Amino acid sequence: MLDGLEIFALKGLRVQGITFQAHASGWILDDLVLDLSGPSGECKCAVSVKSAAYLTKDGFNREFVADLWDQWLGTDCNPFDQTRDYFALAVGRLSEAASTAWEDIAMRAPLRVCDFLLLLEKRC
Repeated sequence: MLDGLEIFALKGLRVQGITFQAHASGWILDDLVLDLSGPSGECKCAVSVKSAAYLTKDGFNREFVADLWDQWLGTDCNPFDQTRDYFALAVGRLSEAASTAWEDIAMRAPLRVCDFLLLLEKRC
């Protein structure tokens, strides 16, 4: 059903497979791991599915930020490749304040991933 679906924010990348609960494979953001392919080759997108409380007007939940850093910096058996893979957060409906704050962040994009993670860390 999702085979070949283009991911909305990752232009040109299409879903080739989905793994659920991928912690045993070394993924910290393990709710979903999307196997993607596109013009530049294959990559993955680790998706953390959380409640809306993980993203508020004040930023991301500390636990989520710590998990991002652990996945980004991980060395032992870390399947995440900083040069090609992606992170994503799927949340329920955001409050109006959180939605407005997120739109402000999105307008400042694209930031490099490590710059964005530093911005998140400063907010927590």
